[in-house]
Order: sequence, then C-alpha cells, then structure tokens
Amino acid sequence: MTRLGRIMLVLLFAVVVLAVLGAALYLGMHFLEERSGEELKTTSVLAKECPEKNAVVEIYREKRLPENILKEVVKVLQQYFGEGAKLGLCSIPWNHTAFGGRTLRVYPAIALKAEELPEKLRSYIVEEVGGLYVLNYATSIQVALTAGLRPEFTKEANVTIVNGTTPFSSVPRLEGSTLDKLKMFLEMLAAARIESVEVAPAEEFPWLNVYPSVIFSSTHNLSQGVVHIVSEHGLYVINRSFALQLAEVLGSVLGKNIAAEVRFRPPMSGVELGPETTILEAALYLDVHCSYSAMLVAQSLDPLLDLYRSGSAKLYIALGVLRGGEEAEAALQCYYLTTRNESGYIDLIRKSFSYLLEKKSSIPLDEVLKLIEERDPQAVDNIQSCLEEEGAKLIDSSIDAFHKLNTAGTPTIVLWNTEKKRGLVIVGYVDREQLEEIISSI
Repeated sequence: MTRLGRIMLVLLFAVVVLAVLGAALYLGMHFLEERSGEELKTTSVLAKECPEKNAVVEIYREKRLPENILKEVVKVLQQYFGEGAKLGLCSIPWNHTAFGGRTLRVYPAIALKAEELPEKLRSYIVEEVGGLYVLNYATSIQVALTAGLRPEFTKEANVTIVNGTTPFSSVPRLEGSTLDKLKMFLEMLAAARIESVEVAPAEEFPWLNVYPSVIFSSTHNLSQGVVHIVSEHGLYVINRSFALQLAEVLGSVLGKNIAAEVRFRPPMSGVELGPETTILEAALYLDVHCSYSAMLVAQSLDPLLDLYRSGSAKLYIALGVLRGGEEAEAALQCYYLTTRNESGYIDLIRKSFSYLLEKKSSIPLDEVLKLIEERDPQAVDNIQSCLEEEGAKLIDSSIDAFHKLNTAGTPTIVLWNTEKKRGLVIVGYVDREQLEEIISSI
C-alpha cells in the first residue's frame, strides 16, 4: 500500500506507480483494453505550436504541468519511439481551433503527436482529436497528481456506495472533510466530477456479490478510456477483478478498516486444520517477510485457533504468498505434511513469525530446520525430501489462490459462513478484539 504514497491510493485499479510517471505506460496487458486491428491515422494541424514530427503534447485548461514533470513524461515515452525519432515537447490550450470545439474528459491531458505511432502504444490511446493521440485518462490523472495538481474533469457522475450487511463491510454516511476526501478519491477513480454520494444496502443490488461496491451513474460513457470501469445493468462499476481491493482502499481513504463482504466462497489454500465440515471456514494468507503478518500471529490469532480447536471452524494456513524465501515457508508446511502434528505446527508458525519481530529479518531455512530439530529430531530428514515436491507444490497453490483473491497484501484473512453463503475478506492487521467482533458478525 505504501507504494501509492501521497496520492491516496486513488489509481490502484488502473496504474502502478513507477518513479515519476508510473501510470499506464508500464502496465501489463491485464489492465489494458486492446485495440488490435484498429488503424490510427492522423495529420497534425499544429505545425506552428508543435513543429516537431513527434512530440508529447500537454493540453491544458486552468492548470499547467511543471516542465520538469513533462520532461519525465517525454523520457518515459521516448523509449517507445527509439533513438531515430526524437520526441519534442509542447503545450496547447484546450480551446485551440484544432479541436473544433471538442472537449476532453480530463485536463491537463497528455497526448502524442506522432508521424507513425509505435505499435506498443496503440493500446494506450483512448481517442484521436485535433491531429493528436490522447493517452488514457489514468495516465493524465497520474501525471497531474504526481505534479501536485488536482485534475479538472468535464464530465459528471453520481455515486452510490452499496454497503454490506455487517458494520465491517459498510461505509457510514459522511460529511465535511471526510466526505470531501472520499469525493476526491471517487473523482480520480471515475475520471469525472462527482455531484453526489449516496449509500444503499446490498439488497438493492444483489448482482454485485461484493460489498461495499461503488456504482457510478452518468449520462456519459464512463467506461470509455477508463479501463477499470465497466458497464453493467445500465450503470458503471469497478471491474470485478478489483472488487476486493476496493474495500481496502476505501478504508485507507476513510481511515478505518473495511472488509469486503462476498457472496461467493473465496479461494482458500494451504495447510488444512480442523474438521472437514463446519459452519465457519477461515483462511490465513501470511508471509514470513511481512511484519504485519507477524503481529497478527503474535497478538490476534487466538480467536480463530479457539474455534478450530473446538471443532467450530476449519482453518487454512497459507504461507509464502509474496514470493522470496519460499524454502523456509515450505519447510514449515512440510513439517505438518510429514508429521500431522497440528499443535507442533502452530507452535512453529508462532516461533517463525516471532523471529521476524525480534530479529527484524525473515527466518531463513536453516533456522526453521533448527526449530524443527529441537521439537522433533526425527522429522528433519523427512522434511528435506518433502521440500522439493509436496512443500513447493503447496506454496505454489497458495500463491495461485492468493493471486485469484487479488488483494493488496498480507496478512489477508478470509472468513466464509457455509450456511449463510456469506464471507468477509480482511486485508491488513487487526487486533484480537476486532477480529472477535468480525468473526461474530459473519
């Protein structure tokens, strides 16, 4: 979460911040809508203002981007053109005659003048106007925020926040500065000016399946040029692949923990503890590099362990989901796979995460093996043979399940009520008392 820094996580769904520009220029195709097969041809009428054959063009209205930021944009885009086509830099006003009265959705906007547009940039173009290729709105928003500017939006939208059925999956009605902060976040998300924010219960929108959700209504096509917004049921919603992240980001904006309430069983993986059939299923996605995972194990885990020990919950413990140091985490999983010693396994988990808190570094494989040898000397040989196959497979399956969840980090707690067909996904550290309340609400 810290990688989004001072821009309040506003573009988590559309961009990954990389240095100054970040934004959509370095995104994988997972985030982009392809425009394959579409021919983009343009002839510029901006010979006076922008004499270069190839240039980055700032289209401004009230606010201008600093020159140093624009130069960084040029630097990033230059690599797509190669050394043989040097990129220039120019700025033109939004009401230039070349646009024929056409208004863009975001200002300042970033566009390209190109004699021949590089193939790799075609999927980043959202429209062609005035002889220019306009880059997707997420890029313009990201660049403006990086420069410390609040973008100007020319389209309007209204917002409905659809709450879940628990206090932990709901956004309260807001006012004052908190509402202003939320509206700013939603504007960046929608690339539109937010006129109103309302709250509705999940029962009014059962097709969403994840709560809280954000619904945009507008007379404009909000999904055009904004890859994380899609049209459903005549409304605009966040792409479902980001639905679980949305709850966490809303919580970050509002300064409170918000869980995602789901109406489908989320992916669960890892070592399985407890009875085969229970009302409550719980999964813990942890990583030995993560201090918040360590804090959760040290301070908050007992409510879930008590339910598992009483036979009231089935518990999954997934390790190594962030990659790096998988052998140590595979060894912990192998201890259980080879011994089926549940209490010994949980004790080793606690000690391994305590190592991180005490030493300020993640536990290496040799230290895990020492802990295992102290507990059960005969288990070490079996663990060594398990590491390359069963242990590695279990780590890989946990990583795969974690990626399907598509949350923003660890620890992630997944709760699923098998009778109510309702679950909660909580990302980040929660204290023991709060975890007890969350479990009770499900």
